[in-house]
Amino acid sequence: MEFTNAIKYGFKNYANFKGVIDRRTFWWWYLFAAGVSFVVQIVSTGISAAAVSSGMATGDSSASLIGGGVTSLLGLLPLAIYLPTLALVIRRLRDVGTNPLFLLFSLIPGVLLFIGAAFGAIAGASISGSNSLAGGFAGLFLGMLPGVLTGIGYSVWLIVLLAKPTKTAAQGNKFAVA
Repeated sequence: MEFTNAIKYGFKNYANFKGVIDRRTFWWWYLFAAGVSFVVQIVSTGISAAAVSSGMATGDSSASLIGGGVTSLLGLLPLAIYLPTLALVIRRLRDVGTNPLFLLFSLIPGVLLFIGAAFGAIAGASISGSNSLAGGFAGLFLGMLPGVLTGIGYSVWLIVLLAKPTKTAAQGNKFAVA
C-alpha cells in the first residue's frame, strides 16, 4: 500500500479495532503520525518563541497569551491521530499473532516512574539532612531511573514486535483472517 493510501486507510478505519493490518500499511501510517507530531512541535516552538520575543519587545503580555493559545490548539492535532494509531497498533499486534492486551504492559513503566520518584525524593531528602532540597532532587532522579529504563526496554520490545512479519493462520495465528 502506498503512503497516501495508508493515510486514507488509517482515517477511514480510525476506530476499527477488529481484524489485522499488514506491516507496510502500519509503518506508512506511523511515518505519517511521526511527521505530523514533528511538524506540530516545530511550528508550536516557533510560535511560542515569536510570541515571547514580541511580548518582551513591546512589554505586552497579550501576544504571549495568544501564542500560548495557538500552541495549545496545535497540541490537539497529535491527539486527533492517537485513536487511529492505537487502532492500527492493536490490529498490527493481531497480525503478528500477539494478543493486543500486551499493550497494557505500557502502564508498568509509568507506575515505576511515579513510585520511584516518590520514594527516591523522600529517601534523598531524609538522607541529605541539612541540604534536603538537593538530596530530594538527586533521590528523585535516581528513583525515576528504573521506570525510565523499563520504558526504554518496553519501547524497544514493542518496535521489534511490530516489525515482525505477518503470521498466517496456518502458522498458528489465532487472530488471522482465514
